[in-house]
Parts: sequence; C-alpha cells; structure tokens
Amino acid sequence: MGDCFLITLPKQDRSPWYMLIDCGVILGTPDVNDRLSEVVADIVTTTNGRVDVLVITHEHFDHVAAFAGLKDLFCASDQQPKAGQLHVGEVWFAWTEDPDDPLGQKLNKARAAEVNQLAAMVGQLQSSNRAMSPATSTMAAGVGELMAFFGLGPEDLQQARAKLAGQGMAANGAGRGPKHLGATAQAMENARALGGKKGECVRYWKPGETPWSSLDLPGVRIYALGPPRDEAMLKKTFAANEVYQLAASDAGHNAFFGAAALGGDDATAESDEWCPFDKGYGRELRDPQQGGELRMPDATAEFLRRHYYGPGSDMGDQDQSWRRIDEDWLGNAAQFALNLDSATNNTSLVLAIELSPGGEVLLFPADAQVGNWLSWQQVNWTIDGNKTISASDLLKRTVFYKVGHHGSHNATLREHGLELMPHGLAALLPVDHEMAVKKRWDGMPLPGLLDALKARDGVVLRMDDDHLPDDKRFRASEKQGKSFAGPLFYEWRLEDW
Repeated sequence: MGDCFLITLPKQDRSPWYMLIDCGVILGTPDVNDRLSEVVADIVTTTNGRVDVLVITHEHFDHVAAFAGLKDLFCASDQQPKAGQLHVGEVWFAWTEDPDDPLGQKLNKARAAEVNQLAAMVGQLQSSNRAMSPATSTMAAGVGELMAFFGLGPEDLQQARAKLAGQGMAANGAGRGPKHLGATAQAMENARALGGKKGECVRYWKPGETPWSSLDLPGVRIYALGPPRDEAMLKKTFAANEVYQLAASDAGHNAFFGAAALGGDDATAESDEWCPFDKGYGRELRDPQQGGELRMPDATAEFLRRHYYGPGSDMGDQDQSWRRIDEDWLGNAAQFALNLDSATNNTSLVLAIELSPGGEVLLFPADAQVGNWLSWQQVNWTIDGNKTISASDLLKRTVFYKVGHHGSHNATLREHGLELMPHGLAALLPVDHEMAVKKRWDGMPLPGLLDALKARDGVVLRMDDDHLPDDKRFRASEKQGKSFAGPLFYEWRLEDW
C-alpha cells in the first residue's frame, strides 16, 4: 500500500516527458526493498533512465520509502548516472519543506518534536513490564502502527524511549530527542539531495503560484493547489463541527504527554512535573507472575489481585481490568496519533495537470485532507493576462483522479471535491485492504466513498483488485512482480478516452 505514479506526456518533437510522483510502500510490507527495486528498475527501463521531474508530496513512508532504502538507485541532477540508475532532472516539494520558509520550519520542528515524543511513549509501553489489559494492549499496538507512516519501526521507538529517559521531559511536553527520527525523515533528505549539491534543481511550490509550463509541452500547465499557507487550514482534519485543531502549544496534548510518563523509567519520572508523587512513594504495576528482580512482593501482588485487576469475589465477572484508570490516557494517545498523521497529510503537495488550455485535467492530491481541500476554493490564477482559472474550474474538468489517502474518510471532499468532477471519471485507488486491516485501518477504503466514485458513472481501479475494470483505458502490465503476486503496474491512457 503506497503511492508511485509515472506521468508520460508527449513533447513537441513527440519524445516523452516524464514526471514521477512519489515512490513508496507502507512500513511493514514484506520484502519492501525487493518490491521497490523492481518498480524502480521498470521505471528506468521505461524512461531510458531519466525523469524530468520527481515530485515528493509529503513526509510519509508510503510515499518516499524508495529514497530511504534504495537511494543508490537514483542519480542527482548534477551527476552522471551509472547503469541501472534513475537520473532526476528536478525535484519538487511543497513549501512546507522549504528550509528558508519560517512557517514551514516552524511546522517541521513542531512535527518532529511531537513524532519523537509519541514514539518515545510507544517505545516505553512496548518495553514496559507493567501488566496491560487486552484493550490497552490493542490500543498501544494501534498507535504503534500509525508510527509506520513516519517510517518508525520497533528499533526507532526504543531509541526514542532511551533518549527521552536520558534527557527527561521538557515542561511543555516536547521531548528534547533527535530533531528527526525514522526512515521517512532520512528519505526526504535523500530525495532533496537529488536536486544537486547546491539545491539549484529543487523547487518548493506554493498554492496559486504561476503554473508550470514548458516550450517542450505546448499547452500543458501544472497548477499547485495546496498545501495552504494558512496554518489553521493545515490543521483542519474534519469539516464543519468535526474540526480538530492540532496545535504545538495545546495544553491538552501537553498534559497527555505528561501522563504518558507516569510509571515509566526512573529518569523520566524524576524529571516529570506531572507526576503527583516522588518515585519512592509508589510502585510500578508489573505482571505478578514475573520472577527474579522484577518479581512483585507477594503481599502487594495479592492486594492488587483482590482489589484491582483480579476476578471479583462476589460477582460473576472475572475480568476487572475495566476498573483501571492508570492507562486511560491511551485513549488520547490514539486520537493524538491520528490527528498528527492527518496534519502531516494536510501538508501534501497537490498538483493539477491541465493537458491543454481549457482541456482535460489530471488531479493528484496525494493524501490531502479537509483543510487542504477547502483551501483550494481561495486559489485562483490569472492566465494570459486576463483569464482567471479557479480550482473549482480545474475540478470540473478532471478526467483522472488519484483517490486521496487510500480512500480514507476525510481525504475526498463531497461538495467542494468529488461532486464537482464530471461523470465518466477515471479513478485510481492505491490501496491494499488486507494490509490496511493488519494495520488496524479497517476503513480503507471507505465503502461510502467507493459508492460515490462509482456513482459518477466512471470507473474505479483498486490496486488490490486482481480484476481490471471493463474499461479499455486501463491495462495491467504483462510483467509480474518477482517478490509479490500480481502485475508490476497498472496503466491508464488518455488517448483511449
């Protein structure tokens, strides 16, 4: 489950122009580097070893994994490629990744601190000897799975935990751990380096900027719709009364991070102002069946068994774990992780490719969510000195839609999104429902969204569906993946419209 799109457009001399949008799969995918190396090798063959533009939409592993583990398969714009490498002409990012943009750097630093802190909390739970109820264990595992979007595996979580324990917790809840943690951050830097040592071939897009055009591609314009420059819109993940604001200085999540340290490592507890008592006045709750130094005193274990988590003596209910409140804060942890993930999705670079003046549009919104989508309504462009183009106009001419965020519930808007697109729409949905279920994301894809897409009288191609839609525009590659069952790619051709 991940995004990788190769766009091919004919230049004026009929030679191909190539744009590669992202290249990744979710952390935890079997044989991840083997799969991606097959994909990159096929792209090298197709493009004769060069793409004109590489687009990196946002900082999530399922979009950039290839640049973490397979960086040697890519060649920077100012270097000579070796055999088997993909030479990159330019690299495009959203303005949020611009090291010279104050707001972008503010958001990046806040996100890094929050990711590190959340990773430390999950690592602390996973290494803890405390007994957890089944519900708590499930919730902790779910938060850990969300960290996969940031390329954080078990070793990263333990690294974050160790650093937090050694350095303590800042009073505002922001850990003083590493500035960047995990494979995703490294992948972003590796991709940025493909724009040359001096970064002369790296571009950071803002919404509403003059559309990209080239004499080699007469009539083609590429518009940047998002992410918005409005910080409030970046943090908006639900519409209307479902809005949730993720703010770096929010007292609620500071308190949550404080609660996360309770019962943790000694160094953390001593330096945590949220702890109600010094460590000498409490005992860490551990599994009473453990032996050795971790063994709980018999009297303490018996007291807790009788009055805290053991079976009730005068009732049929044998499970008393529901009475525990010491880990109730994990409910906030799950919600915080979800909203951190959504806020990162909202920094997605959204591109609309207009194939001719007033003609068909290909829409690639990456993982943009509500705030990003809504901001497009304020974006306009003046073309040829007097003609105004709006985002709504581009949506009304969209013939190909890359479905946002694997078909999740808040990555395709209705009134200001899908309902503006014409009937007969071709939609490509990069999703693997089986993997989503393993990751505890049962709502990917959302059945209601699938119904809405089909209601446009168009065609929907799911990456996890072995059967191609009955539509001549789609075809599967004859070449099969060696490290996985199924075609290496799917192709859509506008000329077959």
